[in-house]
Amino acid sequence: MANYTISAKSITDATQSAQFDLLIKNVPVPEIREILKHDDPINELYRLVGNDAALAALFLRVANSAALPVIKNFDDLKRAITKLGTLRSVNLIITYMLRQLLPSSAYDVSTQLINYSIDTAIALDYIQRKPSSYITGIALFGGAMLVAGYADHMGINVTIGECTALNQELLPVFIRHWSFPEETLQAIELYLANEHSSITLAISAVAHKHLLSPFPGVDSSLPERQLEEVVSSINAYQFF
Repeated sequence: MANYTISAKSITDATQSAQFDLLIKNVPVPEIREILKHDDPINELYRLVGNDAALAALFLRVANSAALPVIKNFDDLKRAITKLGTLRSVNLIITYMLRQLLPSSAYDVSTQLINYSIDTAIALDYIQRKPSSYITGIALFGGAMLVAGYADHMGINVTIGECTALNQELLPVFIRHWSFPEETLQAIELYLANEHSSITLAISAVAHKHLLSPFPGVDSSLPERQLEEVVSSINAYQFF
């Protein structure tokens, strides 16, 4: 059996030659970006959600949850989407679609990385409260996902530590290869240059929550109180 190595170069080469697929690319980020720009985003969201019975049922459940102001019991999908609002609806769609990519059994590395990615999205959304924050957060574990995807494709056993160790080095490869908004690309470039404190706080909080140490991009000087506040926001997220 051939020996394969896990390195930034080998993974970059494989990505550029399209030798392997990646879970996260199946999430329709470009379509969701267009919805956010649309003159009538609620109708566009209704069209997208209405094509998936399980997603529609989730929207109805979340719209009726105690986490949101109760107006009436919605049995109408469009009114449920309107109640949640465009940005919260988009975030729910992304979270749902990522969850569908998880294997039905075995808490493996890919499962962990998707969970970290969702947690980072929630954290950054809480810290920044900007329309692009959630999608940016989803991308921030993309380098580690490249490692996991490559290892799976090559039949190599890989640990979560090996994946996260290469995350920052491979993030530029990840964001170039898949379609993310321009503001996401710019934010990640600033983060990699150590000039994006919100992303550093979000990543640090997720590492703190999941006991990821050592982990590239974490600021060990951040007060634990500040990290715990962000972790609490992640835990309070009501979608799932």
